[in-house]
Amino acid sequence: DRQAAPGPPPGHFHPRALKHRKFASLRTHRDCVGFYSNRAEGKKSDVQSLLWCALCVAPDQRSAHLRNASKMMWQVRPERPEDANVIEALVIATFGAGRFAKTAYRLREGVAPVKELSFVATAQADGKLLGSIRFWPVTIGEQPALLLGPLAVRPDLRGKGIGISLMQKGLETARALSFGCVILVGDEPYYAKVGFARVPPGRLHWSAPVDPNRLLGLSLKSGALIDLKGEVRRTRVDLPVSAQSTPLA
Repeated sequence: DRQAAPGPPPGHFHPRALKHRKFASLRTHRDCVGFYSNRAEGKKSDVQSLLWCALCVAPDQRSAHLRNASKMMWQVRPERPEDANVIEALVIATFGAGRFAKTAYRLREGVAPVKELSFVATAQADGKLLGSIRFWPVTIGEQPALLLGPLAVRPDLRGKGIGISLMQKGLETARALSFGCVILVGDEPYYAKVGFARVPPGRLHWSAPVDPNRLLGLSLKSGALIDLKGEVRRTRVDLPVSAQSTPLA
């Protein structure tokens, strides 16, 4: 059997990479990291260059470079009015019509999301929308809180870190705006990556059944979840009808 040719020593580029004009001066792993950092500070993405850089270093250093390159493939920015139709199509593609029957969705009917916490991820190369996140105001007992969702990412790009980036931006901003806590209904292993944990059973009461194993919460202020209990309900009604044009209380 043919064996692969041994790679370059750790911390060095493959010789053919050194012929490329962009990397003629990059001889070591440290040089490569400096190249990436300088481009990141300049806010100028060159995904192909970063990927080339990653593939030219030794295998034991490659994964870190690929992660850095993937982060440069999109940016997170505030949602704009012109994004609305694309976001709606993305949500439909992600969740389908069945989302209308979900208990969490009923809390969003007739309510506008928190504008300052609505973000989208767009491709660096062409500006196309790749994902979106929104937060909605709810009241739990007498305490104001946020309901996260929907978090939607283009199906062909799931697992790339786009959803995590959107949540990190949204939660960071919510904390800066002095919101106390966030709840959601979702898979704990995924949302635990940004700090969510299961809410103790019996603490929150919903208008319809909710799987207690999927009811998650996150404190944005110290101790905000400790005394959180009561009925989860809409904080306000901004629109007179739901998506199905049925009257709202």
